[in-house]
Amino acid sequence: MRKRLLIITFFRWLFKHLSILPAASMLLLCNIAFADNIQGESLRSGSGFFITQEYLVTNEHVANSQCAQIIVRINDNDTVPARLIAIDAKHDLALLRSPKFSSRQTMLRRNMDAIKVGDKVVAAGYPVNVIATGTYELASAQLLNISDSEGDTDKLQFSHSTEQGYSGGPLLDRSGNLVGVTKGEVKKYEKANGKEEAKTLVSDADEAVSSAILKAFLASNGIPYLEANSTATLTDKELEALAQNFTVGVQCTTGTGNLSPILSVFPTQDTLPVEPGLPVTAPPK
Repeated sequence: MRKRLLIITFFRWLFKHLSILPAASMLLLCNIAFADNIQGESLRSGSGFFITQEYLVTNEHVANSQCAQIIVRINDNDTVPARLIAIDAKHDLALLRSPKFSSRQTMLRRNMDAIKVGDKVVAAGYPVNVIATGTYELASAQLLNISDSEGDTDKLQFSHSTEQGYSGGPLLDRSGNLVGVTKGEVKKYEKANGKEEAKTLVSDADEAVSSAILKAFLASNGIPYLEANSTATLTDKELEALAQNFTVGVQCTTGTGNLSPILSVFPTQDTLPVEPGLPVTAPPK
């Protein structure tokens, strides 16, 4: 409870003092859900996807070395523990390993040179409003930029369409191939009429880690991946059926106390600890 009050107090302070930020300032809101219990332990949940039969990818802010336990929900029903294998904190990526194999993996888009602003994309994930029921959702959007507002090509921006829980999930094109890893919402503010005490929201978009960065992260950890050219256009139902095979919900719990009331969202009989001596991947060059 104390932690929750501190978080609420921080965000109240942050929004009250937005006027001290530069004239053009950005705020990244990560799409993860939080819960606390009375002992001070906490839970956060997001999304992820299978990149091979046993390895999964999510955001580093969803699953990292602070997690005492990581659980993934597969195919809406099965919940299994997962092990944290590697992280890239700079690019917000994490690699997990599951003891249960997936029958289908995410295909990465090969012809990324053909991607352009205005292309339709779909974010898949487990938003907080449905995670307890074990169902995932798709959010349709359009690419706004193939870089962020600072020209960084490590990121993609797409129209704001996701909510809490989508962090770490796949961003797919209409062929069902991955073009990025959903990260969070980015709000950009500017001074209103040049006044320090007022800020105006000038842009609101969602952000994803580019597939190029993901490929470098996987290669640096010796993880193979599948690629495909994007030619066909799938219907919404076809995309939903396809993404369901590799999209997962990811839950991280911190602390060592009794989290059973919270863990009822992801019931499981097994636990796997975080991998000892966790390697931190060097940023790709």
